[in-house]
Parts: sequence; C-alpha cells; structure tokens
Amino acid sequence: CSVAMASGSDAAAQASQLVLLDSNFASMPSVVLEGRRVVNNIERSASLFLVKNIFSFLLSLFSVCFMINYPLEPSQVSLISMFTIGIPAFFLALQPNKNIIQGSFLTNVLIKALPAGITDVLVVGALVVFGQVFEVNETDISTACTMLLSIVGFMILYNISKPMNTLRWCVWGGSIIGLLLCSIYLGDLFAIRGMSTKCIMLFVVFAIVTEPMMRYGTMIIEKIGKRITRRIEKRKKEKVTEMKVKITWKEIKRQKALLIWSAFIVLYGVIFCYLPLGGWLMAFQNYRPKDGLLHSQFVGLAKFQQLFSDATFLRVIRNTLAMGVINLVATFFMAILFAILLNDVKSQGGKKVVQTISYLPHFLSWIIVTGILHDALSGTGIVNELLLKFGILDQPLNFFAHPKFFWPIVAFANVWKETGWNAIIYLSAITSIDPSLY
Repeated sequence: CSVAMASGSDAAAQASQLVLLDSNFASMPSVVLEGRRVVNNIERSASLFLVKNIFSFLLSLFSVCFMINYPLEPSQVSLISMFTIGIPAFFLALQPNKNIIQGSFLTNVLIKALPAGITDVLVVGALVVFGQVFEVNETDISTACTMLLSIVGFMILYNISKPMNTLRWCVWGGSIIGLLLCSIYLGDLFAIRGMSTKCIMLFVVFAIVTEPMMRYGTMIIEKIGKRITRRIEKRKKEKVTEMKVKITWKEIKRQKALLIWSAFIVLYGVIFCYLPLGGWLMAFQNYRPKDGLLHSQFVGLAKFQQLFSDATFLRVIRNTLAMGVINLVATFFMAILFAILLNDVKSQGGKKVVQTISYLPHFLSWIIVTGILHDALSGTGIVNELLLKFGILDQPLNFFAHPKFFWPIVAFANVWKETGWNAIIYLSAITSIDPSLY
C-alpha cells in the first residue's frame, strides 16, 4: 500500500518511483534483487578493505609498544593490497548475489574481517620477534611478512567469495598467479628479496599456523557475534524489565544433586585440562625437577633457537610429514578395502567376530604396539622363526637394525592398529546402500 501511495518509509517511497514510473508492480522483484546484490557485494568488499585497516592499526600499536621497526615497506603493502583486495573486490562487486540480507551490515563486516586482521597481526608480530631472536636480516623478515600476509589475504578472499563459481575461481587463482609473477619478475620494484634458510624455516612454520589460527579465530568471533546479536535482539523485543532470579539456599538444596555432579565435572576439567597447561613454562625454562616450575631458571627462547638451529631439524620435520602422509594414505585405502570385504561376509556372527577383533588394536597404546612389534620382529621373534622354517632366510634378521625396514614397519603398524577402527564408518555407509543398486 505504501508503494502504491508513494508514502510510508523512505525505502517504500523510493521503490514507488520505480513502480509507478511504468505502472508495473512486476518490476519489484528485480528491484529487490538489485538491492541484495549491491548490499551483499559492498559487504564483501568492505570486509576485504577492513582487514587491511585492522592489521595496519594493530601492527602500528605493536611496533610502538615494543619499540620495533614496522616490518613492511609501502611497496610491499601495495603489492598485497592490489592482489588480495583491489582487483578481487572489483570483480566481486560485479557478481550477482541474490542472498537475503541478514543481520547488521557493520556486524557482518566485522565478523568477517576481524579473524583475518587479528591473524595477520599475531603471525607477523611473532615472526618479527622470532626473527630478532634468531638474528635474521630485517629485509628477509620483511619479505617473509609479505608472503604471510598474502597467504592470509587469499584465505579471507576465498571465504568471502563462497560459494565459488568459475569466475570467482578464476579471480582467486589469477590473483595468486599475479602476486607470484610480480614477486619473481618485479621483485626489486616491490622490495621482494630472497630469504635465508633460517627465515624460510620460520616462514614455513608460521605459514602452517595461519590456517588453524584463522579457522578457530573465525569460529570464536562468529560465536561471540551471534551471542551479542541475540542479546541485542532480545533487548529490543523485551518490553518489560526482566525479573532477576534470586539464588536462595532453598533453590541450592533443590538442585544439590545436579550441583554435586557438576562439581565433579568441573574438578575433572580443572585437574586434567587446565592445570597441565602450566607445563608450557618448561619450554622457556632450564627445567629441573627439584626446583619445580616456579623456581627453575628462565631462559626465554633459547630452547627454540637450539631447536631451529639443530642440524637434524629439517630431517625430523621431513620424517614427521612423511610418516603422516604414509599413515594417512595407507589406513585410508586399507580401511575402505577392509569394509568392502567385510560387507560381503554372509555370516553375521562371523562378521561381528572379525570386526570386533579388527578394531581392538585401536585401544592399545603405541607403547604396547611398539613392544609387540619389537618382540615379533626380533631375532628370536615369530617372524624370523617362520621365515627360517620355510627356508626364506638362512639366519635370523633383526628388522629394527636396518633403516630400509623403517618405513614399511611404520606403515604396517599404523594399518594394523587403525584399519579396523577406521573401517567402522565406511562399513556403516556401505550397509546403508540398497544392495539392488549394485
């Protein structure tokens, strides 16, 4: 009615000008969709620009408080802004967006921008501090900070661009390629220089940290934002003052059973979840059991410096990653294969027995598993006895004494321990499929 009479709210009055111009109410849907596109795309672009502002402001405060040089040069900031903000924001602003506008504009922008901005400050600040501890050149740190900010920038760009389509994938991938090409071929223009080995090691560590920090930061800020929004909406809807519930001894006595059980849970959490966090202090101390946590000598980052400068550090990282990949791939395929084979067993009793036996090793600790393997593969173990009995070996072989057997033993141990347990979810998925389909 307001649209028809060109009255009411400002939005209704403005919409009436479009409707009455051609006497056609059918133009309203296109007006609404265009409004959604404008507001949603402005929200996206504003989030990208606000990330840079939050980071610049907090990092400036960090530099002033800790009396350190600002780690980035203007040309490096321009490079990051061009490929993580400017060019993507231009193309995203032209994209159709029919999503219903929800919540407050400013709240939505802050929830999207705060995690990335805070992540930028934390990883860059930590990188600068560690760089000073390990005596890394400032130019190397500056280049590493630029790459770290680029990684976080592309992560927030990916999150804001969802749901992804062909054009958005092209914009996101093209921005990454553009930044890499400018860093390689226009390095002098944007102050991008080669990094030392120490700097590369620090960069890799903090680059790995950015993803979980960004993910958990987003989850926390979204929860806080939803809670604040609910409180604001609740206050708007309430027309009378909410009566405060008084906690009386009578109410405590009535709920004493719940309070007693809750006290056990709280005590468990404090003892086993919060008190052990004090052990983190040992990483910064020359810990001696007789002195305890409070009286051991504080050594700062000396142990971290010793760790990163150790000759075996890279080999340890490589072996850790290799073990993770081997275990992941081996257990994944073996679990699926075992689930398929188990599903084809006709005897229900036999299937249950095999399944129960197969996932029991999951509940054994790795210490016990290692002990079992050590006894089985030792010179007098069952494996050597069988190989000698069948004439495969002429003399006992100590498998743990040969490096070439290390990776197969690791893979076998993980498969034996986890295949039965991992197969449970695949077996449940297979059994829910109608057999007539295959």
